[in-house]
Amino acid sequence: MPKKYVHTKRGNTMRYSVPDFQKAVNAVQSKQLSIRKASETFAVPKSTIADRITGKHAVSVLTGDHQH
Repeated sequence: MPKKYVHTKRGNTMRYSVPDFQKAVNAVQSKQLSIRKASETFAVPKSTIADRITGKHAVSVLTGDHQH
């Protein structure tokens, strides 16, 4: 008999605050910290910081305001 599938919610779970994210981005943009060091300091994923700096994702994506 197969195992019962239990659906788990994935994504949409931020484990960091928006102010911490903004501080991390500002620190990298002002060249005070590297992306890696800012990630460790503010507990924000490196890819999230890098995506914001390169313009891959807008700030509105963080707050849940989707632009269509």
